[in-house]
Amino acid sequence: SGLTDESLLAGRCFLIAEDNLINSEILSELLKMLGADSRVRVNGAEAVAAFDGAAPDTYDAVLMDIQMPEMNGFELAKFMRKEAPSSMLVFLTSHLEYAVEGYEVQAFGYIPKNLLSEKIEGTLERFLTEMRKKTRKAYVIEGGSRFERVEYEDIVYMYKDKKNTVFVLMDRQISFRKPLREVFDEVDSDCFMYIERGYVVNIEHIIRLV
Repeated sequence: SGLTDESLLAGRCFLIAEDNLINSEILSELLKMLGADSRVRVNGAEAVAAFDGAAPDTYDAVLMDIQMPEMNGFELAKFMRKEAPSSMLVFLTSHLEYAVEGYEVQAFGYIPKNLLSEKIEGTLERFLTEMRKKTRKAYVIEGGSRFERVEYEDIVYMYKDKKNTVFVLMDRQISFRKPLREVFDEVDSDCFMYIERGYVVNIEHIIRLV
């Protein structure tokens, strides 16, 4: 497995809703080894109570059993989607036929309980990949029916073309109708530099200034 660095999940917080103490112990110990904070609840109702007074982004992910007393995993997931829409939901189950219902709550993944020890690390690796995508800075082009997310690291430079701004990427160009000065005001000024009239360069791609 690629999960060997104990700082990989540092600063991340997981909520575990699992009434099987052995499974919850496996999960919490692994998360602790990887630097994450985890809080264990034995049923859905206790998991809901963990959100009392907590910010919506308190938990990066919730690992939950489907069959729990008082409140099952799907009921908890529906609560989560309202109260913490950015949290990733991972179901722990012995019944993969429930997977279809998981689409309704946009489940991030399913882990069969009998394969918990083997599958959890792969799920956490996927979680880390998604977290990195979320934290990468990007510019969103919107207009009419158009929506396109362009990550900063892909932009080499941008320039003015009449009333349009053109992003020059490594493999293509993207043109959209917005003044370059307005685009520059919207991006992070720590990442881009106005080098001359009509041109803005990504600082990461500057080799030298003369």
